[in-house]
Amino acid sequence: MSHNFHFANTSCNCKATRRDVVLLPSIRAQLEKPLSMELTPITLEAQFDQILETGSPVVIDWMAKWCRKCIYLKPKLERLAAEYHPHIKFYSVDVNDVPAILLKRAEVSKMPTIQLWRNKEKEGEVIGGDTAGHVMDQVRAMLHQT
Repeated sequence: MSHNFHFANTSCNCKATRRDVVLLPSIRAQLEKPLSMELTPITLEAQFDQILETGSPVVIDWMAKWCRKCIYLKPKLERLAAEYHPHIKFYSVDVNDVPAILLKRAEVSKMPTIQLWRNKEKEGEVIGGDTAGHVMDQVRAMLHQT
């Protein structure tokens, strides 16, 4: 199979196969990166504590299965989780499946609420009452402050 390659004022007409192309490690990593990552569910207060103990930044999506905005935001957050992987881990909490004390500790009263935690401290929060695009812009801005 013959391919034409064009690089800054030069071109090459050569016979190459897909396996003959060598990718730089940074490009290969980007190509191998997933497009979406499922949010890890948190169901127990002890699990929440264990996640916060790591000290690493984590994003927690406080949501409910019945919440339309939560359902609509989920795939967008899953794409964002893939984008920030492995530097920031993303989790979800269905507020109907955890003890009320956990909601009180996290100061969650509306859904969806997306929080950034690090070193056992809440560093930022976005409450998803706006359009999905605006919420995602706010989440990105919150993550860039880390």
